[in-house]
Amino acid sequence: MLICKKLCYKVNEGCDLTGAFSFLKFLMTKFCKVSVELVKDKLIIKLCCPRSSYVNETRARMNLIDCVKGVRCVPSIGGLVPIRLTYFKEKGLCIGIDEKGSPVCIPIRWLERHALILGSTGSGKSTTAFKMFSDISFPKLMLDWHGEHHWPNKVDCVNINHLERLNDVEILDSFASSLNLSDAQYYILMKVLQLLRVQRKSFGIRDIAFYVKSLEETSRWMRESKFALLRKLEMLIHRKRCHFTITNLAESLENGLIIDLSEYTEYGKRFVANIIISYLFTQAKNKSLKAFIFIEEAHNIIPRGDEVSVADKVFMEGRKYGLHLIAITQSPKAMSQNAMKNSALKIIHALREVEDAKYVAESIGYPELWKELISLEVGEAILAFRRPIRVLIDSKRHKRASHLGRKSIQSKEASHTR
Repeated sequence: MLICKKLCYKVNEGCDLTGAFSFLKFLMTKFCKVSVELVKDKLIIKLCCPRSSYVNETRARMNLIDCVKGVRCVPSIGGLVPIRLTYFKEKGLCIGIDEKGSPVCIPIRWLERHALILGSTGSGKSTTAFKMFSDISFPKLMLDWHGEHHWPNKVDCVNINHLERLNDVEILDSFASSLNLSDAQYYILMKVLQLLRVQRKSFGIRDIAFYVKSLEETSRWMRESKFALLRKLEMLIHRKRCHFTITNLAESLENGLIIDLSEYTEYGKRFVANIIISYLFTQAKNKSLKAFIFIEEAHNIIPRGDEVSVADKVFMEGRKYGLHLIAITQSPKAMSQNAMKNSALKIIHALREVEDAKYVAESIGYPELWKELISLEVGEAILAFRRPIRVLIDSKRHKRASHLGRKSIQSKEASHTR
């Protein structure tokens, strides 16, 4: 037997109903039948639930929303727009609302196929990234390039003193991606790693630098390459004493971890990011880890070029091992094409550079969309999975959500794709 009730409300202009719609979707998992109608300032919720407590809790939650006021239900005079609420079997992230005011939710399985968050400075991409990071309930890591995010579990440096836990190829690739090593410098570093494997059980950057310095200079090229490599290694050594080591990573990701890279040099930021991604990739391949990694200023970590970076490899192979990347950048053309091709989901905020907008629009198969990408307002985004839809990520910044209909893409059903 179902207990049915109709709840009616007056909704203030610009009211954020994302949380309310998310709760109604939750009720559908409890075998409730839910229908919602909304137009302008009128909201009607029809509930049929197996327990009256579900109806009572819905009423209580709606009463807590400041911009909603309960009113007496009267016969409809027409004009109400039905809102389809779809229950996703797997837990998803509700990141905003579409032009109808319906919640737009991202199933976790979409993110498992990697994602990009794109947008010019000030477009709202970092807000979107942090919202998603906060809501994901799986092990997660954010590499915070500028140190702008606050989180209970946050560290500002990493002690890279257990490089022996990575294989030589991953270590060499991390150095090469970060320091632009020449062939001679790469060769010297390879020889040093071979020595360290034999003579040391544990080693870090300082040990590598010491062994490079102690190498015999048998030729002029050897001397020049050796000291050039030492200068680069010197820029990676963090002066601050770090208690957090890469071996602490796996256990720290359970409740989410943010690594603040802002105190490192540009070389240092790239190296720490690369070595952490390499370490986690190694752990994932050993089937001891599943995690989501958010990479800010990703064009620095996954640069466009002929070389395949560490993160490139994760974009191409990480999914099958349980490692999933969400790359955030303001410079999509400067980022590796592997990231663009191998990310199933793209959340695109305003791109003020026309060339960037055209490049991204073409990459998702909608070349004419570039005109809309350069005109998006702060907090608006185009969510592209199978089809692009326009989303208001942070409705509190806007007086009205209805303006999303302007230049809107025809996407009535796209936001509800299972």
